[in-house]
Parts: sequence; structure tokens; C-alpha cells
Amino acid sequence: GVVMSKAADELRGLGELVTIPVATTLMGKGAFPERHPLALGMTGIWGTAVANNATRTADVVLAVGTTFGEADCSSWDRRFTFAIPPTRLIQIDIDPQEIGKIYPVEVGLVGDARATFKDLVHQLRSFRVAGDSQARMARLADERRAWEAQLKDSQQDNGRPIHPARLLHEISNLAPDDAIFVTDVGWNKNGAGQQLSVTKPGSFITSGGMATMGFAPGAAIGAKIGAPERKVICLVGDGGLLSAVGALATAVELGIPVLWVVFNNFCFSTIRSVGTTYFNNSYGTEFTTPDGRPYNPDFPLLARAFGIESGQVLDPDDLAPALKKALTVDKPYLLEVQTRADVPMPRTGHWDIADFLRLGNG
Repeated sequence: GVVMSKAADELRGLGELVTIPVATTLMGKGAFPERHPLALGMTGIWGTAVANNATRTADVVLAVGTTFGEADCSSWDRRFTFAIPPTRLIQIDIDPQEIGKIYPVEVGLVGDARATFKDLVHQLRSFRVAGDSQARMARLADERRAWEAQLKDSQQDNGRPIHPARLLHEISNLAPDDAIFVTDVGWNKNGAGQQLSVTKPGSFITSGGMATMGFAPGAAIGAKIGAPERKVICLVGDGGLLSAVGALATAVELGIPVLWVVFNNFCFSTIRSVGTTYFNNSYGTEFTTPDGRPYNPDFPLLARAFGIESGQVLDPDDLAPALKKALTVDKPYLLEVQTRADVPMPRTGHWDIADFLRLGNG
């Protein structure tokens, strides 16, 4: 809601005025600059430990333009993301039916996010803000450092195939501040939501909802048409790209300079993990030849067949130079990175699908 209302500046102004830490949903990522001292990151199943801890233990939560979806709220399990009550909720939404729909509200405000923020800031300027903001900021900085320490080993992993967290870390460090990330599903969606640093609204575009595989290859073209002055980086798995590979032809036909970064792990890794974890079966989820060898098309060669420049990274030490080159190319470009398939995303929240799969629906 904040992104759609173009209320990012007003959100930042309110946060800084009252020293309120700010967490976002997956779809709201970028509404608040994630390198800001008040930024908590994303909440929910694959949220940051900092965000989930802050929202779970808060005295008051001010929620703006969110429907409190399952993924953002750890399946509404009060042990992980929101505990409302006893936390008191102030909810702002332009749709009156959203007020109090999921959690009981202390105060409900029906209105546009931007207009409501402006009114709140105007009113709050006449109040003295209570509380020790310096202590709050110091505690937040400590929690952020602890969370970064948890991710450090995977983000600096030197193994082959490349750890997807290492790939995301390199992209986050090298991408321009105004880059637009368009994600598919799997590590390149949930891992990106958790670990990519996004500083501007409208810079993180993902399918959300049912997590449609194959969304990103074409959506990235649309994003570049809508913002031709910004670098558009499509993060997509091998399965996702192959389910909508015709987007490459469209980019050439229209001359749209998108960068596709392909996380190639030779499987539908998220689906495979469900199968192997709960059913001891990976049928249909691994890409292999009849003799069991990993199989995928030669992605750089495939891209060149479409008339697209391409590159491939097998070693983590080659990631930075390959990404730097790819980011400077002002034409369609595909970079394949062969990544590990056996590493789950750090889950700081909860998803009750695990309970259903383990116990059944009876």
C-alpha cells in the first residue's frame, strides 16, 4: 500500500520523526531504505530475525497498507512474527474491510497511506515524543549485527557449486542503488527478499501470492519498458526460465536491455525439498539424463541462439568480475550461475504447510 500510494518519503519522515523502526512485507520491500538505521527488513516466514523479533515483542504496531498475508505473518502463529494482542495495533488502510480483518485493532484509520502519513506527521510535530530513542537505536544496531553474523558464513562461502546466498550478496554489493530487481520463485525470491538490500520504492518486483514460477523473465521486460533509465536485473531459476524462455526472443525483438541472472541448480529445488523432506521422493523435480547425470541446456549457448550475449560462472571467485561486466552491458544479457541445490533458506518465521504435510489434514 505504501508503494502504490507513493508514500515512501512520508513513511521515512514519520519513522525519523518518532524514531520508529520500520519492517516491510515481501511486496512492500523497498518502501523504506534497507540500509537506513531504522530498517528492520522483511517480516514473516523468510523474514529477517531483526524484523520478526521487533514485531513480535512490540508494544504497538502501526500497520499501513498491508493485508497481513500468511507469508508475512508466519501463518499467523503468535510465537514468530505478530502477537496481537497483547501488542496493540493501529491499522491504516484505504479499504475499510481490511481494518481488523486479521487482527483486532486498537485504532483503525481508513485513508490513503500518503495523505494519512502527512496528517500524522503534522499532528505529531506538536507532541513531545517519549522514550529513550538512543537506547532503542543501539539495541537495533546490535540485533542487526547479530543477524548479519548469522548470514556471514553462507554469504562468504567459497564452495562449488556456488551458495545462492553468496550470489545474492555479490549482487547486493554491486548493483546500482536504483536497480530494479524482478524475481521468480525459490531462493531468487524468498532469499532475495531476506538478503538483498533495496533502497528505493518500486525496486523489488515479485509475483507474491501463489508465487508463480516463470513470472520473472517476461515481467523484467515490462519493468525495463516502464523504467528505461534504470538497470533491471531478473533473478530466476533454471526451472523458471525454461518455463517462459520465449521472453528472451521478445527482449531481442523489442531491443529491451534486461539482465537475466540464472540460478542453475539442475532442479526445482523448493519442490524437491518438500518431496524429499515429507515424502522421501524427488520424482519429477531433478533434471538428469537416464544415467543420472545432472542435465540442463547450455544456457549461455541457448542465449546466444536467441541473439543475446551471455556468460557463465562456476567458481565464486569469478562472480564479482562476471557481474560487473554484465551490469555494464546495455543490451539483453544472460548470466548463468551454477548454484547449490541442497541449502535451505534461513527460516526465522513459520509456515504451517509443514504441519499439514507432516500430519495430514485429518
